[in-house]
Amino acid sequence: MSYWNYRVMKVEEYGAIRYEVREVYYNRYGDVRAYAEEPGRPAADSLQELREVLECMIKSLDKPVLVDGEVEFEDKKPKKKRRKNNDDEG
Repeated sequence: MSYWNYRVMKVEEYGAIRYEVREVYYNRYGDVRAYAEEPGRPAADSLQELREVLECMIKSLDKPVLVDGEVEFEDKKPKKKRRKNNDDEG
């Protein structure tokens, strides 16, 4: 099962550094699969939902900052090598 959350992303453009909050997507092992190209824009159908979105964005400040262009993407964990036993021969 995959999931996503908000993360702070450090972006360098034209020699200037800025920080953005972006949606980051993970595989079932917790490895980053992808992230949004644009920063998140808080929007919701009610003030309470908007508060919840903003709270999730604020929580991203407590996680390690990701650096745009340096994130390693993983689609799946490498398969373990199958151990060969005597029953496999013959």
